[in-house]
Amino acid sequence: DTRAVEPLLEALTTFESSYAEDEIAIALGIIGDPIVVEPLILELRKKENKGIVYALGEIGDVRAVEPLISELRKVFSPINGYTYEVGKALSKIKNQQYTIELLIPLLKDKDVNMRNSIVRTLGYMKGSIVEASLNLALKDEEIFVRNTAAEILAKRKMKEPNATELLVNDLKSKNLQVRYAAKVALCNLTNKDFGFNYREWINWFKENGKSTNR
Repeated sequence: DTRAVEPLLEALTTFESSYAEDEIAIALGIIGDPIVVEPLILELRKKENKGIVYALGEIGDVRAVEPLISELRKVFSPINGYTYEVGKALSKIKNQQYTIELLIPLLKDKDVNMRNSIVRTLGYMKGSIVEASLNLALKDEEIFVRNTAAEILAKRKMKEPNATELLVNDLKSKNLQVRYAAKVALCNLTNKDFGFNYREWINWFKENGKSTNR
């Protein structure tokens, strides 16, 4: 009920309990009135709050994009999983093209933690530009960024009808992170573990058909 917006906003700025603030913000997100976007952004700039992040994602207003991207830098937030929630909220913004256009240049950010957060956030999104950007991240100078990108790409392939074939082919990749992610994904898909042995996986694949997608 939009009649609840004003009292909820007032409560958000007066309650000192972080749990209460979360619940109030979530309620505002469920109501979904765009009028609360600016007040929520103002509160988010004061302190990290998962409820506000969730609410901004649910409302999906493009005004939240840049403030949420700024929150991605808070990798060492005391709030467990904070930047993951920020990434999910960004993936819900209605103008995805605009969001993606702002995220992609940050794959070259000087801060490795920020680059990793950007890769993970792109992992919640779809499209050819996103796919190309994730593949570009496989060449990042830092191994854990490459690991994140490889894991996301492998999980995407797990959802394809020819998942096993795609992942077995990845075992031949020159990129160590791609090979490792493919091996982990294959083990999860098939309940088999032939390590990085391409020939054994191929033999298993030939005997068990083209798809083991669950």
